[in-house]
Amino acid sequence: MREISKFWVTIGFILLVNTGYTQPSANHDHSLESVTVYGPVKPGEMLWTIAARLPFDKLVNRHQVVLALLQANPQAFKNSCNLNSLKVGSILKIPSLSTVSEIDRAYAIEEIAKQAAQWQNRKTQPVNCSTLDTSRGALLQQAVTENVSPVLLVQTDPVIPKAVGDNLPEALGSNIHTILDSTYFMSFIALLIVGITIWAVIIWKLLITQLSTDKKANFNWVYSMKKILNNIVFVSITTVCGVLYIYLNSHLFFEFEDAFAQKLTLNYPIYAVQDSKGNRYVIDNSLRRISKVNTKDEVVYYISGGNREEKHFFYANEIEVDDDGYLYVLNYVADDKGFYLNREEILRFSPNGNYDGLVYRKTFSESDKKAQLIQRGEIFSLEIRHNVLSWFNLTSEGITQYNYHIQYNEIKKVSYYPLAEANIVVGDITQLSAGNFVYSSKDGLITQVQLDGSSRVLFSAEKAKAKSGDFIVPWEIGTDASGQIYFIDLEGKNVRTIVSPAETKILLDQSIIESQQEIQIKAFNYYRLSVNLDGTLITCNDEAVVTQMSTGTISYLTSANLPLTWQLEIFIFGGIGLILIFLIIWEIRLIYTDVLKRNVPNILKLSIGIVIIVTLVTFLSSYYFITNFSGRYQQVVFEKISQVIQLVPKVLDGNRIERIKEQSDFNNQDYKYVYGTLYNALNKNQDYWNEGYYFALYRVINDRLYGFMYTDGRINMYYPFDWLGDGGVYDQALAGKIATEAATDITGDWIYGVGPVTNKEGKVIALLEIGTDLYYLRMENERLIKELVLNLAIVLIILILLLVEISYISELHKQKYQKILDECQYFSEVMLIRPLSFLYFTAVSVSVTFIPLLMKKFYEPIPGFSQEMVLAMPLSLEMFFFGIGTTIAGIISSR
Repeated sequence: MREISKFWVTIGFILLVNTGYTQPSANHDHSLESVTVYGPVKPGEMLWTIAARLPFDKLVNRHQVVLALLQANPQAFKNSCNLNSLKVGSILKIPSLSTVSEIDRAYAIEEIAKQAAQWQNRKTQPVNCSTLDTSRGALLQQAVTENVSPVLLVQTDPVIPKAVGDNLPEALGSNIHTILDSTYFMSFIALLIVGITIWAVIIWKLLITQLSTDKKANFNWVYSMKKILNNIVFVSITTVCGVLYIYLNSHLFFEFEDAFAQKLTLNYPIYAVQDSKGNRYVIDNSLRRISKVNTKDEVVYYISGGNREEKHFFYANEIEVDDDGYLYVLNYVADDKGFYLNREEILRFSPNGNYDGLVYRKTFSESDKKAQLIQRGEIFSLEIRHNVLSWFNLTSEGITQYNYHIQYNEIKKVSYYPLAEANIVVGDITQLSAGNFVYSSKDGLITQVQLDGSSRVLFSAEKAKAKSGDFIVPWEIGTDASGQIYFIDLEGKNVRTIVSPAETKILLDQSIIESQQEIQIKAFNYYRLSVNLDGTLITCNDEAVVTQMSTGTISYLTSANLPLTWQLEIFIFGGIGLILIFLIIWEIRLIYTDVLKRNVPNILKLSIGIVIIVTLVTFLSSYYFITNFSGRYQQVVFEKISQVIQLVPKVLDGNRIERIKEQSDFNNQDYKYVYGTLYNALNKNQDYWNEGYYFALYRVINDRLYGFMYTDGRINMYYPFDWLGDGGVYDQALAGKIATEAATDITGDWIYGVGPVTNKEGKVIALLEIGTDLYYLRMENERLIKELVLNLAIVLIILILLLVEISYISELHKQKYQKILDECQYFSEVMLIRPLSFLYFTAVSVSVTFIPLLMKKFYEPIPGFSQEMVLAMPLSLEMFFFGIGTTIAGIISSR
């Protein structure tokens, strides 16, 4: 029986080794040009194996398919001319069969062989890029050079059934397929199998020690133990089910800070919209969560972000909702450093919060990397009017408007307006009607563009200042059905409407909110604004979503109540946790009192002691290593940032900074010179030491901190922050010191440092901030830690089994040499074979674990299997047959 249990332990190990493999699938996204795409590329995938999965692989030679994929997707390779440099996470555009057929077969075979040789010798000789000979049938030039994927129409996917109720989204457990596809879930199941097996071994050992050679006595004893065994089995099965339930629903308990207070507290809400039924949709948690709240201030669903996978969002920059309750999300996905944008896309979610399709996607290649794509994209202003979703693409050449007709499922280009550096000078943009739009610029103007291309200024901050003395900084804008224009005034911390080019009217500010709500609030900054057709205004501050109805009524939402079903699940979760603790204690008591008769065998004492000591030592050492590693890494980043901040201000021209005063000075020669100096000081983020680092320049005017200049150009010169007066890093920098910290705000998690910028007289005239995205750093750390924990768990199990076997053989020798065979008649020397065999095969297995590293040189792709799967297959088979052999040998030796 012990041999059988060991076989299942071996199967558990095989599951652990191979849980990282998932079968890739091609996603067919239908575009205006019917282009098919594959992706994203997963770790271990090669172009050769991807080509084997495509439908026309049998119609043409695979070498032709591989070369066609390479030529059609230069942005997907680190070296655009070598198929061996495929990047993980890339989306591959698949050329048509006719295009693939144009490539000469003999040439394709020759070219791929040449690239393989170049790749093998790349360390001594750089890869030499060559292009296809057009006489041999080159691919279409458009497919070769196009780096941006075409417009994609909505791809409808089957709605995933929800686990509990109609209002529970996939984030609350309805997407069971996502959970089952998780590597960590499969690892958990494998570990659970191993744990159950070890527990079964212990139970069997306890039972076998109670048996004697008298079969009748054994029968009577087993019969008397029936009730006890039934209780133990029942408790064990219940415990396993409880552990599985807690694992699958742990996110529900830990998602809400106020779970037992029955509410969801908004965490840095940054943008919100409201549908025709009064439901509000809020982006918070540093752009990584979207919540739907009904008119009763109850959560209908929430969708968690921070996920790079398809059918999920990472950073939700904007949202919009149609009359049927479908939610449209502008999703930003950056590179591994959290710096340059890899893709931006518009995703659609159903009224229940489930993924419903991809509306539009734009991908960016290595050659597209520029400052304006640092954590921001080119898509702006999602708006729905008359069942049509519209948005604008802002580039360095101009503004393009697109319409997506929801009913007809098609996208059309509406208009194009040439505007130099539109992606830099435009603050926000909104449509008035088809082809007519209004945009705010960072020089303090609000401009209307007509369908014929003519434009006129609707508001000028300079004229308003000259007329009334008011210093107004227009930012995000919106319009209602009548064409009335509303905008955020960054300086005044309010929402205004335009009366004339030099006059505005305040509609919403702190005093209006306090008088209506009868509350006291801080003087928050307001950055984002959405406007409904009926004139309803929705904006956010650091703690709440502020909604002003067209009637003037104001709501101030800081938290939302959880539905009763969610509250019930949370309490069930906590209750099951307590019950599990009780069941485990009860099971231990049953075994100790009824099975062992309060007499614990030596082998069990040794085994329990080994498990406790090894687990405790492993946990403490791992915890120390992980925390020490994270702390040391963060300290290295702080030191690096401090050194850069100490050097960069020395090359800045303080006089030029002081000459930039008015909003109209934005992007003038002095502004561009200062920006260019900072950008070049970081060598345009082209090196390893500066990759992923941004800069920000601030000024302090009248004791108020203003963002002055960002690497990505997203802000104007008077972008206010309330970060002074608390003795923090900005106060320290203002005092002439360099200070560093890690912090979270409405836009994300950051690790950064701030230092002073002085003029010739030594006066601090600006503050320089340099930092990087901390969330991506934490994600990478979490990934490494999960892999470390998984590997440690495997090593820990093997070590425990090894020590138990050593203890077992020691106990057998003790029984043998103490000459107690008469008292222990079930003992046989043949039993020594098992632990000795285990030690022998363990030594053999450990010695051959490095074989896959050497096998990489001989690796040949096998369709349907990843490289890791193929390399691990010999060892997996060896362990599998070792388990079978051990089982058979155990049965034979027992007889």
